[in-house]
Amino acid sequence: MKSMPVAGGHDAPKQTVSTPGRPLFRALSWLILIVGVALTGLQAEHMRTREAALARAKFEIRVTELVSGFEHRMVVQAQILRGVAGLFAASAAVDRDEFRRYVQGLELPRYYPGITGIGYVAAMRAQGFADYDIRPPGPRDPYTAVIYVEPFDWRNQGALGFDMSLEPTRFAVARRAADEGRLLMTGKLTLLQETRQDAQPGVLLFQPMYRAKTGAAPPICSAGEPLDPADA
Repeated sequence: MKSMPVAGGHDAPKQTVSTPGRPLFRALSWLILIVGVALTGLQAEHMRTREAALARAKFEIRVTELVSGFEHRMVVQAQILRGVAGLFAASAAVDRDEFRRYVQGLELPRYYPGITGIGYVAAMRAQGFADYDIRPPGPRDPYTAVIYVEPFDWRNQGALGFDMSLEPTRFAVARRAADEGRLLMTGKLTLLQETRQDAQPGVLLFQPMYRAKTGAAPPICSAGEPLDPADA
């Protein structure tokens, strides 16, 4: 507020006159400031919402890609196991060398790096196992032992001779695959090929194969693949 002199020769009480518009300017300034802050807050909230939506969209796309990739690998591995089953169906007897040559021809490390190994599991009677060290030890009938496994590297050697009948998770899926006559996959588990340190979870696929006219229990062909962290 400014003091304005009053005309005349004598001193008079000073009067104050408000400068028109100044309180309005203050109010308008505050109004602009408040609205400006409000708009900034709304803009920030809009940006957060937009970023969250983009992040959610990217996550959903990534999940779709991972699921699609995993499903594709499972389809490919199912075809591989069916091919191995065809090998046994076309031959009166498949020995270890023939099995090894077949799996080596697949070139797993080059074309299917996710597959750690392909095994042949047979339900066998409790006699005549001089060539196999069945694990865990102990009498039972029948055994369901891994009798072939390739590639026969240091990892897969630990699976040779393993009797699945004493491991409920694997055996339940293998038995169901045999009963239903179709390929089945386990849930996440620790593969026998994994070492105690930094053991990576994986899955097993079981493809049943039947001996015609004998009525014998079906052998099982299996493939193991470790899971990526994203998959797990």
